Amino acid sequence: MNAIQKALIEKKPAEKGGAIAEERFGYQKDWAICKLLELHKSENDYLMIFEYHDDIVVLDSCDNPGLVSFYQIKTKSSGNWTTKNLLDKRKKLNSYLGKLFLNKLNFPEFESTLNFVSNARYSIELNNSSHKSLDFPKICVTDLSNSELNYINSNLCSELSKDKLEIVDTFFHVSTIPIQNSEASSISALVDYFEKFTSDEGIPRIQPLHETLINEIRRKSKYTYEVSSFEELMKYRSFSRSEFHDILMLALKKSNIDLRKIQEMIINRLNSENASIKNIQYFSKNSNQYIIDKLNIMNLLLKKLEKGVNEIISTMSDNDFDQALLPCAEMIYEKLINKYTLGNTLEKSYIMTVILFQIYGTFEL
Repeated sequence: MNAIQKALIEKKPAEKGGAIAEERFGYQKDWAICKLLELHKSENDYLMIFEYHDDIVVLDSCDNPGLVSFYQIKTKSSGNWTTKNLLDKRKKLNSYLGKLFLNKLNFPEFESTLNFVSNARYSIELNNSSHKSLDFPKICVTDLSNSELNYINSNLCSELSKDKLEIVDTFFHVSTIPIQNSEASSISALVDYFEKFTSDEGIPRIQPLHETLINEIRRKSKYTYEVSSFEELMKYRSFSRSEFHDILMLALKKSNIDLRKIQEMIINRLNSENASIKNIQYFSKNSNQYIIDKLNIMNLLLKKLEKGVNEIISTMSDNDFDQALLPCAEMIYEKLINKYTLGNTLEKSYIMTVILFQIYGTFEL
């Protein structure tokens, strides 16, 4: 572990993640997806950490980070931000800027930036009186007037019990993501990414990919156990460049392997073998869910099920397959439940659907 990795683990967060208001989380996860795509477009490494020391923390490397960027993501339904409401504690332990600046105090020896991000703009006096803060999508604290800087400094010193503070490397960002229907922005960003960077390979089904990313960000954000190593921090609370890349490429791979075509071929086969309407309806419903589930590389139960089915198929003779599709799948199902423990979370009709895909394709997607 390098110094930054060690410090992030040894200095425990003041708050534990998990208690995130769903409305705020909705905006935050969509901003995170857009930020991940922005980071991923470059050739540089990164690690995005969720709800650990701040809403989002970004390191410039997984293996040897040298820069830490702290982000607070806050929505505002009306009006603009002022230094007064940014420093307003009300019933909170710290103001927004106070909580953000704690990161500088907690990690003073490392290069870091503090970033306040919101859908709303900032009504703050700038040192250049000919400029209006409301016109800028990003404002550095050094662009503020002396009176604003003195007001921030005196309030933060009082709040954080310090005689003097150096207010540097702090930025106020206006997000282009609207507070209403923020999901549309992250979906659009995914489409834009694949159109620009993988157009020769195609574009995956965006909605299932988006759902997978949302679920992963939710899981990582709401991880409530204490992490005791940097490896655990990466595994349970972060997205590395390589992990995010794997999810994007798996989505692309799955779009190129036409599962819908296989689904149609199985339905045609079932019809030709006079399968009941009920069985075909079960397959149609469960196969739609299976296609979505396949996109989630973290679905370990599905991976276990597919592996078990393929292991059984590999031991069967040609004579075992010399029968109609459903009886063959039923035979595999009986062997499967006798050999493997799958729990009670998967219904038989779903397991039968997975078996049919494996029989018909005899490959792991």
